[in-house]
Amino acid sequence: MKKFRLLKNAALLTVTGFFLRGLGMIFRIYISGRIGEEGMGLYQLISSVYFLFITLAQSGISVTVTRLCAQKFALGDDRGAAKILKGAVAVALITGMLSCIGMLVLSNAICKLWIADMRAVSSLRVLSLSLPFISVCNVLSAYFIASKNVVFGCTAQILEQLTRMGIVAAAAMYFSRYGLPVLLAAVFAANTLSEAVSCLYLALRLMLQKKRPLKNASSLPGCKRLIIKNAAPVAASRYLASALHTAENMLVPSAMTLFTHSRSVSLSAFGALKGMAMPLLFFPSSFLSAMSTLLVPEITDAHARSDRQTMTRIINRAASFTLVLSIMTTGVFWLFSDSLGRLIYNSTQVSRMLLLLSPIVPFMYLDSICDGLLKGLGLQRKVLIHNCIDSAVRILLIATIVPFFGINGFIAVMAVSNVLISILNLRLLLKVSGVKCNFKGWFLYPFFCALASAFVTKILHPSSATILKTGLGCLLFCSVFLLLMLILNYKSKIYKF
Repeated sequence: MKKFRLLKNAALLTVTGFFLRGLGMIFRIYISGRIGEEGMGLYQLISSVYFLFITLAQSGISVTVTRLCAQKFALGDDRGAAKILKGAVAVALITGMLSCIGMLVLSNAICKLWIADMRAVSSLRVLSLSLPFISVCNVLSAYFIASKNVVFGCTAQILEQLTRMGIVAAAAMYFSRYGLPVLLAAVFAANTLSEAVSCLYLALRLMLQKKRPLKNASSLPGCKRLIIKNAAPVAASRYLASALHTAENMLVPSAMTLFTHSRSVSLSAFGALKGMAMPLLFFPSSFLSAMSTLLVPEITDAHARSDRQTMTRIINRAASFTLVLSIMTTGVFWLFSDSLGRLIYNSTQVSRMLLLLSPIVPFMYLDSICDGLLKGLGLQRKVLIHNCIDSAVRILLIATIVPFFGINGFIAVMAVSNVLISILNLRLLLKVSGVKCNFKGWFLYPFFCALASAFVTKILHPSSATILKTGLGCLLFCSVFLLLMLILNYKSKIYKF
């Protein structure tokens, strides 16, 4: 029954993830068509600052709520979980309001000193109002995930995305004639309204579903202190990682300007990479997002019961699935980068970036799943150290390489960084769990299946000039790849999903 519930939740999160990412891609395609590559560059810089303040607002509370509530639910202590939720909401409200005030007050200075573009001031001010809603919403979602009831969280995300897209579509038609600053502010205002709708929906569902435990739960002495103590390592990790990531995003356009001698050209290249190519590369990772979200309470539960066998099985399956999916994804983007970039964004620059970035997709995806598993095991401090090392290397390389090689230099930096952080986190995960690296099953078999599938696809489907032909080509490659993997698994029994 427990396994069926996990599979049902995984299926629900996966379908929701694909649906949301599909809507997100439509949203980005629509926005990029309205504001262009330079506008997407500015959009990404504003988003980088926004994500820094989101990190400050969340303070690592959501992961903490998932872990602590999952432990309580595993012990049958529903009332204790409700008390933790109550304390977490109080902490989230405080951090959300403080972050909101900080972003409002500092918006002018940030635009002048960090973004180096005063057109972003209105957007930052509008976005600041969403921070309290985001902070509380993440706590409520974490509680539902810990209780292994993902329906409401999925519904809230869909409602949020549809609200955002509806408002943006209306705003873009009305405000496009007022110029880029007003249009961006309208787009980000839609984001704020959608976050408020999502938060209010989850709060209402919680009151309706969990009315009795919340009503009977009294204040637990030290509950807020317990939440802060457990959240502190995650918060520190995210604060530092987000601050370094924001600093990196601020540094990249400036470093590329030294190469191109044009802020506009540099902003366009940055927007094409971060705002257009990267979201497309991460689109297939919906499976992993669902898995990572669900495995945190599962591996926390197994860790709390000292069930090493279950922990080993979870890690083996997660690593196998992640690398098979990511290597297949690499093959798709390697073969069809030109068609995908031109057909989706009408940009040869994006096509070239997809081709160059596709080999590092397995490392991106692997790091994502390892990060979630390590946090589920309570290894936030180790993750913090790894993130610090990675960010320091990235910033150093950006400062020394990008001014001489431009966007090509930054892509090389991304490759080094993703390989480094994924190896560090995978090594730690294997060391802690005692799982041995299955090199054949995780790396070698998928790689050779991808090569064989690419060869077959090139012979049977040499042209991909239209959307239909590109779609059929991707389907052919994935079908051959999965068929070969099934045959190999049947012969070797190397995968046990």
